[in-house]
Amino acid sequence: MKRLLIIAFVSIGMTGCFRQTPHTVAYKSWQKPGASEDEVKRAQLECGYPNPLGPSSVPMDDNSIALSSRCMNNNGFINMGYLKLSGGKTFCEDYPHLPACQLPLDHIPDRDVAKRLNSPFCKEFPQATVCQP
Repeated sequence: MKRLLIIAFVSIGMTGCFRQTPHTVAYKSWQKPGASEDEVKRAQLECGYPNPLGPSSVPMDDNSIALSSRCMNNNGFINMGYLKLSGGKTFCEDYPHLPACQLPLDHIPDRDVAKRLNSPFCKEFPQATVCQP
């Protein structure tokens, strides 16, 4: 009986270890009224994110993330996922010391189609809808 209880407790405890929680892909965190998923992905790539799906083989440092994030914000996108995680702060409100966070708005790069078409994502998936000119 004692063994049965131990097995039951271990079994119940281990079920939590094997639950798979799906990760949200990066583009789903960004929102803009009326923007389709493809528009969000295009904007991410044009603002310098290497992959709209999330972590890439091309890592970004915090300053690059801040610059890309500000580009997205300047184009009307809001990173709702980050706001939820940070308690309502933007990336630059969390990291105001970063050089990209100190730039005036007119020094934030605009979206660039060439960045999108030459992105690591589009080089790997040239037939993707968002990688079309």
